[in-house]
Amino acid sequence: MGHLYEAIRTNLIALERELGSHGLFLGDAASQVGRAVIDLEGVAPIADLAAGGRAIDIIVEQGEGSSADREVSHYRSFLTIQREFEAALGDDPDFTPAWPAADSPVLRQPPEPEGEVFIDHPDAAALLDFACATYGLLLRCLVQCFGRNVGNAEKAQTVLMAAAIELVHVLGEASTALARLPASSKPDGNNAGMTFTMLRGVEPLLSTAEQNQASGAE
Repeated sequence: MGHLYEAIRTNLIALERELGSHGLFLGDAASQVGRAVIDLEGVAPIADLAAGGRAIDIIVEQGEGSSADREVSHYRSFLTIQREFEAALGDDPDFTPAWPAADSPVLRQPPEPEGEVFIDHPDAAALLDFACATYGLLLRCLVQCFGRNVGNAEKAQTVLMAAAIELVHVLGEASTALARLPASSKPDGNNAGMTFTMLRGVEPLLSTAEQNQASGAE
């Protein structure tokens, strides 16, 4: 992943040479999500190559680690989990760290079911349908945080981002509950799991006209 982001950096540099900064960074930086909307390290509008480079540095350091070898990176966290897992296995060879959640769960019977686990237990199916709807709504909220061209964009972004974060927690609770439920009414050793299926609409929650009307009413 670190190599991927370095490739993105290299290509951004090449594109700026070819297109110029104004040709590469389009749109109004004010429509991006900034620290006023979500207070996280590295969140800042990107309007030039230097800002883009800083964002890539943060992504790599927090995710994959880097020459700085941050102890709080995702990569270092995964290594710690691996060491703890190996130690637990050493103490108890039968230790199982997770529920037997299906690797390839599906909510609707596919035309080619080989290798898929069809979730047909009534409780699990209903919860999975809810989880997928939650996932779709979460993505719609996130998408609409960006590229807004209506007045008072920051206020709308704050509301949408707060909703997305709350939905992340709801999705986490639903996914955990799914992993604890049997996948089928006929026990086969598999528990259910999240499919991250997008089945709902992706249209804006509010049209531009509706958003302008709401802002005027306030």
